[in-house]
Amino acid sequence: MDKILCEVLSNFKVFSMKVHSLHVTMTGDGFDAYHKFLGEIYSFLEDSTDSIMENMEMIGIPTPTSLEEQIEESGIKELWDDSKWEDKEDDGSIEDWKAQMPVVEKWLLYILDCLQDAIEKSGDEKDFVTQNDLIDLQKDIRKFSRKNTRMMWKRFL
Repeated sequence: MDKILCEVLSNFKVFSMKVHSLHVTMTGDGFDAYHKFLGEIYSFLEDSTDSIMENMEMIGIPTPTSLEEQIEESGIKELWDDSKWEDKEDDGSIEDWKAQMPVVEKWLLYILDCLQDAIEKSGDEKDFVTQNDLIDLQKDIRKFSRKNTRMMWKRFL
């Protein structure tokens, strides 16, 4: 259980860091809408991370605290798909970011898959408190993802 919860936490932290980086470096037309949207994702991920860390502390699992540990534990390696930028330089503009929207959605789905694995593992280990917390988090992510994915495709693309 330790390893899978460390992976879940690390996925949230790495994704949060990448979204926050986009949030603070974006430029161009539509800045306000994108900046707000990324801020909502970032805030949601940070709140979720806090919940995971508190749970891990309660059951005595040490949390990966260094960025190096989190990157190593995470399945999220890169947000940007470099193949899309072969002939141009990424300047952080809205157009660059819009091309990456499917990747943001992909990582949200990846996090849901990791949570499902953790839910099943906690059930196998009869750790029902952790399992219930992870189920609640999974529901929150699904609700957030459904609401924001529809909004993101409708408003921005």
